[in-house]
Amino acid sequence: MKNKICAAESLNAMTEGSAPVFPLFLREVFVDVVLSLGLKVARCEFEGDMEIAGIAQALNCPVISYDSDFYVLGCLYIPFTTVEVTARKGKTKPTKIPYLYISCKIYHVENFLQAYGGLDKGNLPLLAVILGNDYINGRLFAPFFRNLKMQKCSSNQSDQQKRIKSVIVWLQNENIESAIRTILSRFKNHRRQVILSQIESAMKGYNEVNSELLKFLDIDQSTLSNFCIDFNRLRISEEPESKTDDSESDDESGIEHETLDSVEEPEEKSTVKSLNSDIQDNIITTKIFQEKYRACQYPACFMDMISLSRYYCVPQVENSSAEHSHTISLDLLKIVYQILTPNCSRGLTIVFRNGKHGIKYVILPRIALDTPSLGEIQLLSVEKRQELLLQFISFDNSFNQLLQTFSIEWRLFFISLKYACTKGSFDSAIIYGCLICFLTLNFIDPKVGFCRVTKTFEKKFAQTLANAKQSIKQTFSNFENLVYDECLIFLGKVISCFQMDSKLKMNYRLYDKELVHSLAQMQSIFLHIKYLNALLNNPYPLLEVHKIFDGTFIYNITANLRKRTDIVEYLNVFLNECPSLLEGIKYLISIADSNFNCENTKSQHMKKHRKKKKQPINTEISGDPESSEEESESVFDPNNPFSILSCL
Repeated sequence: MKNKICAAESLNAMTEGSAPVFPLFLREVFVDVVLSLGLKVARCEFEGDMEIAGIAQALNCPVISYDSDFYVLGCLYIPFTTVEVTARKGKTKPTKIPYLYISCKIYHVENFLQAYGGLDKGNLPLLAVILGNDYINGRLFAPFFRNLKMQKCSSNQSDQQKRIKSVIVWLQNENIESAIRTILSRFKNHRRQVILSQIESAMKGYNEVNSELLKFLDIDQSTLSNFCIDFNRLRISEEPESKTDDSESDDESGIEHETLDSVEEPEEKSTVKSLNSDIQDNIITTKIFQEKYRACQYPACFMDMISLSRYYCVPQVENSSAEHSHTISLDLLKIVYQILTPNCSRGLTIVFRNGKHGIKYVILPRIALDTPSLGEIQLLSVEKRQELLLQFISFDNSFNQLLQTFSIEWRLFFISLKYACTKGSFDSAIIYGCLICFLTLNFIDPKVGFCRVTKTFEKKFAQTLANAKQSIKQTFSNFENLVYDECLIFLGKVISCFQMDSKLKMNYRLYDKELVHSLAQMQSIFLHIKYLNALLNNPYPLLEVHKIFDGTFIYNITANLRKRTDIVEYLNVFLNECPSLLEGIKYLISIADSNFNCENTKSQHMKKHRKKKKQPINTEISGDPESSEEESESVFDPNNPFSILSCL
């Protein structure tokens, strides 16, 4: 998390692309798009690397991921960094049928293993466990590494590379059960069962694919060949106490030391299985939560909240001198946590950015709120669930009546904007920018088509645009009935807002961090309103973030509107060729002004630096030359002995 915070802190318009900074909605947008396309999708309850690798190997298909753990899990692996997001054209051989493809690189583990003399692929899951991954800490095996003969490597290789080579060479002469016995022998007897349990838990996904998960992918269990390890036999077998103590190494047998910096053995507990003991009715075992979680209808963070009472605030690009951007959403998190863990007395631990590079832990106290259980929520009507959502965020019935005047796709968006204005300080320019962005993504794009480059737009629609400007006469009725020509003209006027201003790349001082921080807060509101809506079984349609928020667009629109002394008057001039859309936007602005309580925008005029007039140097000698000579004769500086020369 610290790496993400540091990367976000260093990012600005000039350093864009220098470090990977994932947007807040990366996972949500991916899942929303996959679900909307009708593709099969499933989510593991906990760490899913082993299960993913097992399924991929059984189906002989590659895994696309950003996680480097897949390098040693034995499946075909496509590093996400090698995927080009632009489609290329190709032709089949020899028929030369044209097709489109996305270029990438596939990693084969066999090539990697051959570089070290080869290895049985059956030992790969154990290799991944020994080296450590997201599921198990590699430092757990410190006693084993202290007794492992380290292989000679070149001087430019890191300690991790030396460790990988040494483990592979050692595994070449072992099968998986004998290797596990050898590892256990390096620990004292009373610790071996604990270590074995952790190894079993870490390898469980690879060894035994979750059959419940397979039904979401329409995969027949019989097509998978499970990788079997008899852990019961390993557990029953009694190993004699090792001659080598945990803190000593056998120098006489030629076993070399490995330097492990600050190695400490973790506590004897399984982190994944340490769930809240206070939860009597364990929600993880309830069918409702399992079904919705595995089907990706609930976000991954819900499992952390249930099992660990912890929530990680995803770092964003924001103003590090201010409070973290998720502070504005803490009340929403309390409500979500209350619904997820009704019988738990423990507070929710929030992990968030502290300053520029720090991390802070704060426990949120539980709230006294009467919330229905997940089972009860499924039985409630849509109207009752909508009423509950508004009740939880303290909105009165008058606002609900306003929502009814808009089509269903607007409502959760309006709820988010109003909630943001009640919890934070957002000026009218930001709210207007969000409204125009929503209008563009939901009503203009479907009419005109997706286009974000000005030159491409002008080249494609130049003639159509000229004809359209002469035929606009329609008045506004509703956004669903906008005509194509007016949408085309509107997009031509705002398309430049989808692109970063080139001036920002040349002068970082023009980069408005306060505005970026406000947009980060707005994104946090959208995210957590989306979570609450999902937990209430979506009383409002799914809040698809890629259809409501474009950060670059809103930044540019807001920055432009903040320069205007009268925003409405400016829009009258700017959109004079789109009368119907102008009328619709002015209607939205009137709704925002009367219901959202946003702050008035103060116009930000750039100060003009006037050049000072240079006083002309008067080269003419005024007065009588003789009088000037007389004055010069009387000048004498006692601190300068050479000034006497002027009198000569």
